[in-house]
Amino acid sequence: TGRLVPTLVDGAGSFADKTVVAVAEGYLHSLALTADGAVAAWGYNVYGQLGNNSAAASSVPVAVDRSGALADKTVVAISAGPFHIHLGPLAHG
Repeated sequence: TGRLVPTLVDGAGSFADKTVVAVAEGYLHSLALTADGAVAAWGYNVYGQLGNNSAAASSVPVAVDRSGALADKTVVAISAGPFHIHLGPLAHG
């Protein structure tokens, strides 16, 4: 459900037992970075902006896929554009 005011994000799923250290918002999606370097995203996903190898929208946080170029890396910062996400800079794990 779209909201026009700040709303509490469900702490289950990708956020279970994690401490959020940063949040970023795109046009119709949001991201959160946790203290252990995990990244979760939620919102619209028509262009794959949730980074989970899907085009399905999610109203609850889903884990961003960290395989491929992100394998064995620690994400230390996040930002979001209108239809994409930025993860970096990256430090070796």
